[in-house]
Formats: sequence, structure tokens, C-alpha cells
Amino acid sequence: MALVGELTWAEVQRRRADYAAWSDEVLEFDTSGRTPGEVAETLIALLEQ
Repeated sequence: MALVGELTWAEVQRRRADYAAWSDEVLEFDTSGRTPGEVAETLIALLEQ
């Protein structure tokens, strides 16, 4: 994105302040070594809890 340019760290921090903190529960699980079908099944099972 040559026309956009890179942000400075100060710009990153300033933009970060504009966003609300994430308030929903975070869902994390390791997808390495799983097939896409296994990942889908795991997500469905976790979301149904």
C-alpha cells in the first residue's frame, strides 16, 4: 500500500484509544494438527456450551 504510508507508533497508540475494549468472552483453541472439519466441529461444540 504505497500510497497509504506506514503509521508511527504514536499514531497506532492514538488510533487504539478510539476503540472500545473487547467485552465478549474470548474463545481460544489450538487449530494446529486439525482438519478444517475438526476445527468446525470444535467451534460448533464450544459455541453450543
